[in-house]
Amino acid sequence: MNIYILKNGEKENELIPFLSEERREKLGGINSVKVKREKIYAYALLRYCLFEEQLISSAPSFSYGEKGKPFLSGYPDIHFSISHSGGYSGCVVSNEEIGLDIQDFRPCNLKVTSKICTDKELDFVLGGDVSPSFETCRLWCMKEARGKLTGKGFSEGFDKTETSELIERGELFNTVTEDDLFISVCGYSALPEIKIVSVSEEKLFEMLNAMS
Repeated sequence: MNIYILKNGEKENELIPFLSEERREKLGGINSVKVKREKIYAYALLRYCLFEEQLISSAPSFSYGEKGKPFLSGYPDIHFSISHSGGYSGCVVSNEEIGLDIQDFRPCNLKVTSKICTDKELDFVLGGDVSPSFETCRLWCMKEARGKLTGKGFSEGFDKTETSELIERGELFNTVTEDDLFISVCGYSALPEIKIVSVSEEKLFEMLNAMS
């Protein structure tokens, strides 16, 4: 399973023609330049991912489940998850339901840590040799991936989700890049071997233009 990671640039306006009509309409309700850029790059990376995995070459539209979880209209057997954080976008596709989250490192206080950790995790975070902020970000990323998988997000109860059990069953993968970007992916069954694929902006535009 490939997880595609892209460092966003500032060419979001040049990417808009590659979006589906449904996605362009959604952008109309976003005022923040930052948020709009993140969503455009994440969608563009999804198109790259779908083409690279030899699944879809057209610009797909989204539909939504009862919990708000997006899926590809007309392609019920193709599951995907996208994420963006700290100027990066991430994407994964699968033939089974999947959840992906990426998080850049940021300082976290004890109040945040206690809200997302089980008692076992909290003892580890506060008693370990690694910084509590680092461990909190790592756990947050894993639990966000789980929440995206289920479609329940934070409402599932982050402080009730024991990540070590998911890792032991092979249902959760997590890693941290050299520049402290946390990457987690979660499934309902054991995941296949994971590979992180770095995508350059140049390569993104090259492939999108080839699909047009």
